[in-house]
Formats: sequence, C-alpha cells, structure tokens
Amino acid sequence: SSPGMANLLVKYTAEALLTEVEAVDIYHAHGGEPVEGPAVIKHRFHSMEIDIPVFLDGEYKTVKLFEESGKALEEETDFRDVGTYPVYAYPHPETITLPKHIKGVKRVTNLGLVIPTSYAQLIKDMVRLGLTSDEPLEVQGQMVIPREFAVAYVLSKRDGLLEEAGITEPRGCLKIVVKGKKDGEPHTYIFSMSSRGMGMGEGTGIPAALGAIAMGQGKIARKGVFPPEAAVDPMDMIKLAGEVIKSSGKGDKLPIYIEHMDKDGKVESLGLNI
Repeated sequence: SSPGMANLLVKYTAEALLTEVEAVDIYHAHGGEPVEGPAVIKHRFHSMEIDIPVFLDGEYKTVKLFEESGKALEEETDFRDVGTYPVYAYPHPETITLPKHIKGVKRVTNLGLVIPTSYAQLIKDMVRLGLTSDEPLEVQGQMVIPREFAVAYVLSKRDGLLEEAGITEPRGCLKIVVKGKKDGEPHTYIFSMSSRGMGMGEGTGIPAALGAIAMGQGKIARKGVFPPEAAVDPMDMIKLAGEVIKSSGKGDKLPIYIEHMDKDGKVESLGLNI
C-alpha cells in the first residue's frame, strides 16, 4: 500500500542497504475493481485539481497537473504483472513525510494512474475541460451541477473502457525506486509488489490490518498520529506480512520483488529471505 509499505521499504533501504539516500520515486497503477462509486471519481478529480506536494532539489514544492510543473514529472514506467503505463504526479503524504525521516534525501515523488490509460485520460479530460465545477448550470430548463454530470458520465463509460482494454479482473502494482550511495558508490534498489485478482481494496485494507495486528502485538509503542517510517520497524512489518500471506493460503511468501542496479548498470534480483 501507498502510503504504508512503501514508506517502510524506503526506511529498510536507508537502514540496511544504503549509507546515503538521494532520491525516492514511488509509482502505482491499479484498476479493474468490480465497482467504483461516485466518491472514488470525485477523489480523483480533487487529486488532479489541487496543488500537488513534491520534494525536489531538497525543497518542498507544489506542482499543477496540467501546467508545465506537473508535466515535467510525467513519464512511462513498467509495472510488474501489469504492464507499461504513463504516470503523472499524484498527491500522497509520502512526499511530505519521508523527507522528514530519511536524512539527506533530495527528491521524493509519487506518480501513478488508474488503468486502463483510456479511463485515466477520460477522468483527466473532465478536469481539464472544467467540468468539475459545483456551480449549477441551466440546461434546457434544468439546473445541472457539472461535477455530478462528469461523475455520472465517467462511470457510464467505465465498463466499456475496461472491456476494450481486456481488463477482466482487479490488478495492480506498487513500485518504489530508491537511489543513493553505499560507501561512496551509486546504487539503485527497485521494489515491486504486484497482484492479479486483487486490487485497490486489498492493497489498502491488508496493510491497515497489518498495522492493527502490530499494535496489538505491542510492536508499535508510539502514540498519536505519525507516518509508518517514524515508529515502525520495517522488518517487523515485513515478517508479519509474510506470516499473514502464508496463513491465508494465498501464497508461500510475501510478494515483494527486489532488483539492484550497481554503479556499472548491472541488474540483479534479490530476496528478503522472509
């Protein structure tokens, strides 16, 4: 989940794999859930309309999705088991909290989309065209709120766009790219957590449940409101997640895939041995 496991994998990298963390780029792609309600669409509208927090060049900044500041962050990335997709800036708390707890980091971004691309583009078009206003308009004698129309229109097109893209079940991937140095030499670590048949619901609910279990076990002693990286031991959560996966019968290990790129560009796969 992002935020959640993403934060802890970054913390794990900072504590166990690198002596300096320079950049963190978090990517997520998901879609194909059986149902999406109006609140989900409105949340996406909101995420595209607001100033999006990022951490660039060692400073907190904001970007606008449809302005050059936001477009400069757009890129294509490959998601394990999901495919290659264009991603864009998305407002998430990691870009605010990680710089406070990972010393020396100069860049933290969060980029993502809902799939298929045609569905994400339709939602973006509603915002870009100004159809997300709450100011009523008179249409043939009836008062219509543009935002409510836009939500209804997006939802009316969703099933057709999923069918056109061949998406018949939930799928998703969370990818975290951490760049930094170990003993003065550059290294990159890429973490991927992906699934077919499970999507946003499981990706959000399971990590939250793991947090509740860890609290019940006394592994999180701090009180108050704080991000995972402020008080949670990454290995405690990783081990707990592995135990839950095994006991659920949905696998024999935690589905975290790790790639390491050294200073020469050589890539190797690693394991957590959990």
